[in-house]
Amino acid sequence: MLSPQAYLHGLRNVKESLKANPRAPDPVFMQIEPTSMCNLHCKMCPREESPYELQKHMPFERLVKILDTYPTLKRVMFAGLGEPFMCPDIFKMVDEIKKRGIFLETVSNGTVLTEETAEKIIKSKIDKITISIDGVKEYKNIRGANIDACLRGLRFLCAAKKKLNGKIKIFINTVVLEQNIDDLENLIDVLKDLPVTWRLKSIRPTAGLNRVTDQDQKIQLLMEKANEKGLKSLYHRFEPAPFCYRIYMGATINWKGEMTPCCDNYEQVGQEDGWNSDAFIALRNQFIEGKLPEACKVCNLGFNARVHKYVKRFNKAKSPHDEYSNLALKGPKGIQKLKVIQ
Repeated sequence: MLSPQAYLHGLRNVKESLKANPRAPDPVFMQIEPTSMCNLHCKMCPREESPYELQKHMPFERLVKILDTYPTLKRVMFAGLGEPFMCPDIFKMVDEIKKRGIFLETVSNGTVLTEETAEKIIKSKIDKITISIDGVKEYKNIRGANIDACLRGLRFLCAAKKKLNGKIKIFINTVVLEQNIDDLENLIDVLKDLPVTWRLKSIRPTAGLNRVTDQDQKIQLLMEKANEKGLKSLYHRFEPAPFCYRIYMGATINWKGEMTPCCDNYEQVGQEDGWNSDAFIALRNQFIEGKLPEACKVCNLGFNARVHKYVKRFNKAKSPHDEYSNLALKGPKGIQKLKVIQ
């Protein structure tokens, strides 16, 4: 474990190196929005405030262009302001990504998953899927629909995984709110016998909804109860972070091909080929100087436990920027190397 002094020294080294080398290594991760069409109206979703045109699909040709532009991609996530499985070309897109050997994960609200769609998901070799469920009794109040369709879709998916001996990892994502905290034990009972991992997340402070009082303690108790019933659980807590490494590893591209830093910061930095655009470089320099955009001040998605490993390696590296690029391309078999674009 790094001491606080060594950690802060390493973080300064990282920032100085990145400042001296403003062009980021080619991205290894990309969040892509196959569609902005959705059938739900979730309270915590920014759809209604989005500056983007909604209810549109990404053309298949645009996905191919993105993949051709960034051959270094090792991981793609289908997510955005829409339900990915409402995109008519979704499985064509999945096939294109998987034939390139890229790890693929997707989100879904589960309500549109039929028995046929569930089997297609398993056969398509999608690596990971996350389904959003925020309670049992409170589901309709939060998501704007009955929970029956969601649970039916989840059970179709679990049955298809068993039937076809699928390797897909299934996660259930729950946003913890004052409104649903007392309902989550009911959700444990629903999930306990399914081959899923339960991931609890605190609400983003920017979502305009109230966090739970004594949230950490209450979530810890829920996780203990889940463990007692054989349900594996994880907890992600949103809180301020001093830096974001995600903007040096990947970005988000919406259905129109517009690139933004991530799904919470809608500041456009270019089209799909804008990875090292002047706007994106300027944004990265803002972070280095400690001038974080408002949406980024309360987010730690780009600053997590892996950063300790990065900083420790940076401290020992002869060329920190090269060392960053080596660490950026982390595959399942270990850290691989990526040549830095100078």
